[in-house]
Amino acid sequence: ADPLDARLPALLGFALLTTSLFVFLRRRVGAGFAAAAVAVMPLSNFVERYAIEARAYMLVLGVSGCALVCWQSLGDTAGRRRIVSGCGLTLTVAFALTLHVWAVILPAALLAGEATIALRTGRIRWIAVAALAAAAPMLAMYPVLLGATQTVSFANVVYAPSGAKLMSALLTTLPRLRALAFLGLVAVVRRLAWRGPTPAKALGTGARGLASGERMVLVALVLYPRVR
Repeated sequence: ADPLDARLPALLGFALLTTSLFVFLRRRVGAGFAAAAVAVMPLSNFVERYAIEARAYMLVLGVSGCALVCWQSLGDTAGRRRIVSGCGLTLTVAFALTLHVWAVILPAALLAGEATIALRTGRIRWIAVAALAAAAPMLAMYPVLLGATQTVSFANVVYAPSGAKLMSALLTTLPRLRALAFLGLVAVVRRLAWRGPTPAKALGTGARGLASGERMVLVALVLYPRVR
């Protein structure tokens, strides 16, 4: 078989991830800042490695990115579009759960976001709960899959949760230091030469930053290596 064939799912996952993150961020911080954030991703050792590996990790991330966009859309749309977003959330979460056992962190993070929204607003977004519940049947296979992680193969220190594992995951996600230094220099020069409105105003009237529920989802996803 052609080696490229086995890597196409990962490449597709990378395309889905970058596109989804751009859409997700554009709604909150504007197209310019969203493009800048996504442009840094290929400079990460983590992204470079898993975007070309013949394994499911990058495809899981890509599908999860689509799920985040659908989940975000539930609060930004109404009527038929909201129903479509709910169906999209169900399908993407269900698909992610079939790709890898640790995709279970995705619905868990989204539920944490929903809990944050409910505490802040005093109401439950039942359409989001229903969409996640509709994907729940895929979890029926998880007792067996999670039980496999307790076997001899997965019961060693390499797979034990720890703060060191979290730090390692965060460091491998960062872009290379040389690239960061260059981008930082460009940002400083651009800021000194800026003659337009302040960056906050440049975001546009529709940009308001991440909502509290979205920040909670981000925190839950970032802390994943600590509980894996």
